[in-house]
Amino acid sequence: MTRNPAALIVIDDPEFLARAEPGLREQGFVVRTAATAERARSELAIGDVVAIVVAAVLPDDDGIAFAQE
Repeated sequence: MTRNPAALIVIDDPEFLARAEPGLREQGFVVRTAATAERARSELAIGDVVAIVVAAVLPDDDGIAFAQE
């Protein structure tokens, strides 16, 4: 059985999340979410993430710097 690729949305805005998540699911992604960079790092450690949507500003880090890691 083939697993669908995962997309990670890193944002602390529930309204944006509510708009973005359904679209990614429709494209066949398993969607994971994180409201902080710390939680996102934990999600990335699980593996299978092929796409990331990151807010420019996160509660605990700079989103752009996080995306460049």
